[in-house]
Amino acid sequence: MLDSLKQKLKEANNHLTAAAADINDRLQVQNVGYERQRKRLEKQGSQDSNGELDAKIAEVRAQTDEMTGRLEGGVRNIIDASAEVESMERALKELQENVREGGGRVVPTQSTLGASYDRPARGGRRQGTDSDDEGSDSQDDTAQLISKDESVIEVLKRKVADQHSEYLAMSMARRYVLQQCQSH
Repeated sequence: MLDSLKQKLKEANNHLTAAAADINDRLQVQNVGYERQRKRLEKQGSQDSNGELDAKIAEVRAQTDEMTGRLEGGVRNIIDASAEVESMERALKELQENVREGGGRVVPTQSTLGASYDRPARGGRRQGTDSDDEGSDSQDDTAQLISKDESVIEVLKRKVADQHSEYLAMSMARRYVLQQCQSH
């Protein structure tokens, strides 16, 4: 559904990653040049020039670190945006299926209530796994949670917000490692 947007985000991620690699490669090339220049100056016995050279090296490193940090921030933003697009896509697919099965209207299910298929319910049991005699009570409760006036858009907004909250609750390491693994 959102393949074009996902492709553009992937391309942006690749460009930022390549730019960060290029910047760091250039720093390494400059470091090699500075070391050669330092050795020449040491052979000539010049101490003053070494101080200037060290200052240049430190300045270039600081600039490289700053640019790399900004690029890494951009990559994290792209990963976050990609996760949000995937979340929207999942929500749209779930709602599309739900509306199709409900004859053109939203049917109260775990999915439309924001329940995740892999998240256990309170009490350690998965939602929707109650015994048959408790099932009718569960369905009545479910029907009350979705008001008759709630539109598909409102359900979609709620589902996306719930998924976004779950994503933000993950550690940064898990978010970015997880997304990087999924994108390759």
